[in-house]
Amino acid sequence: MTALSPGTRLFDSAELASAFTNTAAITAAVAAEATARDAAITAAQLASTIRSEVPLTGDTITLTAGQRLLFVNPAGTIATLTVKLPPTPVAGQIVEMSFSQIVTALTVQDSAAGAVASTAGAVGVAIQYRYIGSAWTLWT
Repeated sequence: MTALSPGTRLFDSAELASAFTNTAAITAAVAAEATARDAAITAAQLASTIRSEVPLTGDTITLTAGQRLLFVNPAGTIATLTVKLPPTPVAGQIVEMSFSQIVTALTVQDSAAGAVASTAGAVGVAIQYRYIGSAWTLWT
């Protein structure tokens, strides 16, 4: 992104609408800015958004508000694991989980311990849940 020079004139939305009749050019400019912004995200920033856990059989992982990426990395196969999804979700919120080892019985609950969905044998896969209406839903 280029810094503005002193004296640079900014346009209001009406001026922009009349100045740009080619919406494809506007769309391309917006996409280019978004790409540049996304490229500026560092690996450290990205890694800090992924929660990584090394659970044991019978453990419960409780996600906090705003957490959306969970990497489950046990030392080996575990028999049971419970994951509680974040509290106070908003419509369309997404939580993704990935597993490095087999979890024989995975239980997924909302933050109040209400059953959401369970799966068996999760390994090397990503599972996605979305908050739709008033409930978490397994997104397949």
